[in-house]
Amino acid sequence: MMNALYAAGRPIVFSFVNGVPANHGNGQEMLVIWWRTTGDISDNWNSMIDIFDRQKDLARYAGPGKWNDPDMLEVG
Repeated sequence: MMNALYAAGRPIVFSFVNGVPANHGNGQEMLVIWWRTTGDISDNWNSMIDIFDRQKDLARYAGPGKWNDPDMLEVG
C-alpha cells in the first residue's frame, strides 16, 4: 500500500486504525500526520459526550498537516 501511495505522486492521507506506520523495510518511511485519539464511538449520547470531553485538551496537538482523529459516527 505504501508503495502505491508514493507512486501517486501527490500527498494522500491514509488512515491506519490499529497502529502507526513507520519504516516498512524498504527504506521509505511514512510521515504520521493523523492519529486516533479515542477508541470507537458508540451510537449513544454518553459515548459522543465522552469523546468530545477528551478532545478539548488535545486541540493543541493539531494544526496544519497534523490531525487528531476522534473517530466518527455514521448516521443514516
